[in-house]
Amino acid sequence: MNSLKNKLQILTSRIAPAVAVLSLFAAGHAQADTAGVAAINAKLATIPGLKVGTTVATAKSDQLLYALSLALDALPANATATNYANLVEAALQKDAAAKFRSDKDKIAGQVIATAIANNNLTDPAIIAAITKAVFNVNAGDPKAALTAVGQGVALSGAIKASNSDAAAAIGAAIGGGGAGEFTGVASTLLSNTSTALGTSASKAADSFESFTQGFLADEFATDGERSAVALAASQVVAAKVPAAAGSIIGGFIATKGGVATSSMITAYMTDSKLAKALGDIVGSSMETHANKATLLTDLFGIPGLNAANRPLIAQGVLRAGSAVDATGIMNAFLATSPDVVKVAGVVASGNGDNESKLSTIVSKLAAGQDPAKAKPAIGLAVISAVSLLNPESADAAIKALIGTGGFADATSRNNLGIAIAPKVTSYSAVGFMAAGIAELNIAASPANANSAAVATANAIASKASKAATDIAYRVAALSTITSKQTFAVALADANNKLSLNAAVGASLADETNAGDITAAVINRPADKGALAKAPLIAAAVASAVDEERASEIAFKVGSLVSETGTAVGKPLKATTFKSLATAIAKAIQAKSGVTTANRGDELGEQGALLTNLIIQAFGGNQLSDAKKIAARDKMIADVGSEFLKALSKTSLEESKTLAADQSAADDIAGSIALTIHSSALPTGQRAALLASTGVLQKAFLKLAGKAGTADSNALIQAITDVRDNPASVALAFEDGTKFSELSTTFNDKETDKRNR
Repeated sequence: MNSLKNKLQILTSRIAPAVAVLSLFAAGHAQADTAGVAAINAKLATIPGLKVGTTVATAKSDQLLYALSLALDALPANATATNYANLVEAALQKDAAAKFRSDKDKIAGQVIATAIANNNLTDPAIIAAITKAVFNVNAGDPKAALTAVGQGVALSGAIKASNSDAAAAIGAAIGGGGAGEFTGVASTLLSNTSTALGTSASKAADSFESFTQGFLADEFATDGERSAVALAASQVVAAKVPAAAGSIIGGFIATKGGVATSSMITAYMTDSKLAKALGDIVGSSMETHANKATLLTDLFGIPGLNAANRPLIAQGVLRAGSAVDATGIMNAFLATSPDVVKVAGVVASGNGDNESKLSTIVSKLAAGQDPAKAKPAIGLAVISAVSLLNPESADAAIKALIGTGGFADATSRNNLGIAIAPKVTSYSAVGFMAAGIAELNIAASPANANSAAVATANAIASKASKAATDIAYRVAALSTITSKQTFAVALADANNKLSLNAAVGASLADETNAGDITAAVINRPADKGALAKAPLIAAAVASAVDEERASEIAFKVGSLVSETGTAVGKPLKATTFKSLATAIAKAIQAKSGVTTANRGDELGEQGALLTNLIIQAFGGNQLSDAKKIAARDKMIADVGSEFLKALSKTSLEESKTLAADQSAADDIAGSIALTIHSSALPTGQRAALLASTGVLQKAFLKLAGKAGTADSNALIQAITDVRDNPASVALAFEDGTKFSELSTTFNDKETDKRNR
């Protein structure tokens, strides 16, 4: 729902230069940009493991997108729209031998989205230039050019990756200044784009509406032409992609400018082909209507209107209106005596973006209804309807429902949540709903905030186990829960099966104390299950919170280990170290959004930390028993090996968010060696561990690539540097002895070996 009546006028000054460039650029489109193709091919040649001679035309799609990203990184800071367009277009161009990609239509949208995301592009002119270039790639060659379907895929990728301003610019650029290129096929272009958007159409509704407005306004001179195209396209997609149909009609109405009137959409209300999209159509086109309650009445009064379509129309009017309008709209709708239980989800859908409005809708629907059956059904319908786009609004929905009466105590409120939660497919929405109920229960008994919250979380999570982590997270995040750790421990004590969920959820609510929370949940000796699953719980928390917290989690959990697991307060056996290393390493490598370089750094930190903890668990510098020394040294080697095993054997670009590769092996080995050097171990024991023939180097070399390779040599050099010249590597690697409860981070968040 995006009011766009002045969008094009606002953007004119920014788009006009780009449109001029694009017009000139289009003229030479048939000729491949050989420089761009060469640039991407050059990057493909740097990717280890690729067949020699792999090109733009023959690379796998993921390889192509990776190489394109690398080529984009090499553009100068002052790169122009044309520079970007030429390079991105080259990813799909035919080469000098006239070869072209067979999957061009499938990946056109990914190519555009990769360029936008890789360079964090927001400039509408640059995004429009890129999109038009890909849209017209290999123009003049029917076999190599994108098909009509492929052009829809290209546009959908651009629209999903763009904001409304950029989408409007794309539409204007594709429109081509009213030159009439799309006469007879414009509706197909819009419907193909809708189909490509598919389930993403709801999330991209505003941007697609902006695109449609920009395209129609630029391509067609008359209102009649625009209307015919919009109607034809929306009729094709309304049944399968109703949100897209709404965006198309909304974009057309926006080209009219001025205040919207019911007469502008009257014809659509009785069109059977548009029946499933009526809510989206009204919501997208009637934002500027002066009186929403009157609008509802006018639309309901259209001759020939199918009464069964009233709930969708009411939904649309609510979406077009504000929270202030909701009471009047709902009163007018309820005056038609609908079956509120059956229509609740339909009416509420799309209105979760305004919690005040949603609360009014729920309150009106549930007023006077049976608390035992009707109200839970209304709650389920509403929360399910809003959960896809606005799961957080489940909090407001459940509070409004409870506010209509029939839920006077905590038990009845919790039971309401139990009745709804297992049937809601959005776990996030269930979490917010549980938090809303818990908040009401806490308000009724503020002196018992933690116990009230635990009771609610346990009751609902026990019946909706798949949403248990979200429930723990959202309830723990309530401001009235002053100690997230206390909450997590109490929830785990109340239900041992929720230990992992409690640790992850509470840690998400309080990331600065994630290590303490995780350790506290695990260190409940009465719960043998949590002790047995310590590595799994630690890894789950490390996967969920910021990657820099992994060190704290490993430190706190590792501190619970003693040689035999019988020391006071340290119930975990030394064998836990190896499984903890495996689990944490996998979690770091799998976590999204972390740079390749920083993953390597994190693995080095964990190796350093656990090495120090192993030394302490085996008695520190007091250890003299030869068998125990051998067991300790083997454990250090085993733990380090687990981190090395997690490294990718394929070399990867460190500036990307990919897995750490074997170039990080020296960071891991050096950090473990430096920790050993800094420990209080007797000189002989340290020397044995760091010897070139020692257990560490022997074990590690098996996992650092082939002998004689750069990675293998670097690992040997790291251990050698620590052993022979430790003063020079104080800042080169991590030192596990420098980590304490008073300092929960290392001295450098990015790879320390960069400081050499």
